[in-house]
Amino acid sequence: MEMLSSILTVIFIINSVLVILIILIQSNRSAGMGIFGGGSQSAFGSSSADVLTKITGIMVTLFIVLGFSLAFIKSKSGGAEELRKELERERQETSAQKENEAAETQEQPALSGPPVEETNQVENQKEDSSSN
Repeated sequence: MEMLSSILTVIFIINSVLVILIILIQSNRSAGMGIFGGGSQSAFGSSSADVLTKITGIMVTLFIVLGFSLAFIKSKSGGAEELRKELERERQETSAQKENEAAETQEQPALSGPPVEETNQVENQKEDSSSN
């Protein structure tokens, strides 16, 4: 299914570009100005307006069919479910990272100085030296 989806996506993109180009080639019926020139002159001959209109209709129909086909294939392949699972996994990872960061900031002492163990050792050494 992934291979079919990839092929249809490439065809869909090519079709989209062709539809845009075909529409730009056509002349506007009310103003008589197209991208290649004006009025009664035609880039492809006298009957090109009919041919371009038919090609446009076919390409737009193909565009719609490809769009619905891709949507159907993606919905059947579980693309939405995979996306939901990935988003949930990312949320869990983010919350776990925030909890770890919060735990690390709580473990760090607020004041800087020697750790408590070192302070106790120094006090014990002072007591030992004073008792001698």
